[in-house]
Amino acid sequence: MLWYEPYKKDLPAKQTQLLQLWDELGIPHEEPKQLWGTKLTIIGFDVDPNAMTITMPHQACMDLIE
Repeated sequence: MLWYEPYKKDLPAKQTQLLQLWDELGIPHEEPKQLWGTKLTIIGFDVDPNAMTITMPHQACMDLIE
């Protein structure tokens, strides 16, 4: 983990290095899009790349059925 000053938080080292490169090149990026972790929520789906699964939360399933 490395400290990324613009977001005032620790992020994975490779992600921090990529963001620093983007800053140097003037490539825009937004903090809410800089997700990381073992499971991610992407457009309402729970994505687990380690298990290679994508699931929809229970409430979202119920809303879809209605």
